[in-house]
Amino acid sequence: MQRTPQKNAALGAKRRGEIRPHYGMPLGTPASGTPAFGALAGLGVIWAISGCFNPSYSNCHFTCVTDENCPGSLKCVDNGTGLRLCAQAGTMTCAPNNTDAGADTGAMDADGGDGPDGADAETSGPPEVLCHNGKCFALSPEVRAKLVLLLWPSNLPGVGSPVDVWRDQSGQGNDAHALYETALPQVIANGVHLDPNQVGSGFVVANSLSLDFGSGDFTVIVVAGLASSTAPVTFFQKWDGARQNSRRITIDWVLSSVTAGRPHGALNDTPLLTDSDLPQPSVGAYALRRATDRVELRLNEALLGSADLPTPGLSTTNSNDVYLGVSGFNGRPADSLAAVIAIRSAIAPTDLNELQSFLRINFASSP
Repeated sequence: MQRTPQKNAALGAKRRGEIRPHYGMPLGTPASGTPAFGALAGLGVIWAISGCFNPSYSNCHFTCVTDENCPGSLKCVDNGTGLRLCAQAGTMTCAPNNTDAGADTGAMDADGGDGPDGADAETSGPPEVLCHNGKCFALSPEVRAKLVLLLWPSNLPGVGSPVDVWRDQSGQGNDAHALYETALPQVIANGVHLDPNQVGSGFVVANSLSLDFGSGDFTVIVVAGLASSTAPVTFFQKWDGARQNSRRITIDWVLSSVTAGRPHGALNDTPLLTDSDLPQPSVGAYALRRATDRVELRLNEALLGSADLPTPGLSTTNSNDVYLGVSGFNGRPADSLAAVIAIRSAIAPTDLNELQSFLRINFASSP
């Protein structure tokens, strides 16, 4: 069954197949003022693969392109069907019967093999760790249970390959589809490069219940690059299009003059804008975080701006799709996307800093 793209569909735009992931019960929100997890017991601790911490990794469960994508001493081997998986040194192949749903999504063994909050076994749960460039970051069970979107480089084909679909590893089935099949993003060492010559070169994730945050807490992180700091682009957008009384979650790069720009975020009609222009690294970890009725905009580990919502319990739910790296079919694309993470729960600032620090160290070109 085919679904015609929503408004602003341009001629020649790719039509996406109808996505009907399996959902569990709506994800809950912790009581006001109660952190979902502590600083060290929460999102986890960064460790170098060569460090003293030596966890035991499951065999043939991480997807990979090269050995560098694999945690610990695991090596990247072919399973005989074209899929490459991380396995113990000396393993010649990963048998096809090991390539279950967990392997397809890069997930490691999860309790019961279920996705978050009751998603059934046909949809694998998220990985226990995020690994890139020989370093890993542990995700706590609490965070894994509240992940609703996880796009990670380990789930991409080899460098130089075109990307039609970037598979979601959250367990919610929120796969990202390229907007234009005639101008597909290309895999680079740290994610995907968007076509600068094609407006709308980016990804769209079909609207789903798991991506409608309502009035609950959430954090959205997009690791994205800019070709120029003087061109306005959108990194993340889920917006009903209204100019007033909108339902909106956006992270953008906007211009303050013809020669300078700065990050910008919005939750409904509440804007978040830095007070001054920033020297923009080519790649940064942008985050929009909601905690009860307060919202924050962050870049890497820095808090750029915050605001109280004018109406307590303001909902962001809307029926529109999520656009990544672009504002829509006719939007100007960002230069690159390295990762996208959405967590549907409260997250402490210290835990968010640790995660953004890991992302900056592994993806950004400057501190």
